[in-house]
Amino acid sequence: MTEETGRFDDASRQASEKTARTMSKAEAAELLRRTGYSSRDIDDVLAGLSDPIDVDHMGPALVERYGLTSEQLMDRLGGGP
Repeated sequence: MTEETGRFDDASRQASEKTARTMSKAEAAELLRRTGYSSRDIDDVLAGLSDPIDVDHMGPALVERYGLTSEQLMDRLGGGP
C-alpha cells in the first residue's frame, strides 16, 4: 500500500463513518411514526434540524428537549438484546 492509497482508504473510511451517523429527515420521520409519535410531535421534533440530521450531534439535544433516547425508540420498535 502506498502512502497515497493509505490516504484514500482513510478518507473513504471517514466518509463511511460520517454516513453511518446521519439520517435524513424523511428517515427520522418514518422511525418516529413507526414508534407511535403523532405527526404534530414529529413535525415539532424535526423543525429546525438540518437535512440530513447529524445524529451524533443532535442526539443529546433531542434527549434533553424531548426525552427521546435510542433505547426508548428500540423498545418501541420491539428491538432489544
